[in-house]
Amino acid sequence: MRGLGDFGLIVSLSAGQPGLKEWILYAGDVLDVPLAGGCTGVGAPQFFPYYPLQILGLMSALKGAAEYEAALARGHPEFTAANQAATRGMGPQSAAHLVIVAFILLGNAGLVLRRLARRRSP
Repeated sequence: MRGLGDFGLIVSLSAGQPGLKEWILYAGDVLDVPLAGGCTGVGAPQFFPYYPLQILGLMSALKGAAEYEAALARGHPEFTAANQAATRGMGPQSAAHLVIVAFILLGNAGLVLRRLARRRSP
C-alpha cells in the first residue's frame, strides 16, 4: 500500500469530529475509496444524504448496531448471543425511553391541571 487510495474499504466508527464526515469528504469524494460507517443516533441524520452513493452502509446508534448483530448472527450461526452487547442494550434503552415519555406526559398533565386550577380560582 502506498496511499489512502489503495484501500479497498474504509470503515469509520466515530462520534464527533474528525469522524465519518471527514472520511467522506477526503477519502470518499477525493480518492473514490468505498466507505462504510457507524455513528451516534443524533449524528445519523447528517449522513443519510450520503447513503448509498458516497457511503456503502451506515450503522446508526445502538439500534443500528443491534440490527447488524442480528444480521451477522443470521449469516454466521457461530456468532453467539454472548457476543451481542448491542442487542442486550436495547432493553434498557427502551425502558429509558419509556421513562422519558412518562415524564413528558406527567409534565403535560401537571401543566393542564395548573391551568384548570387557575381558571377556577377567582
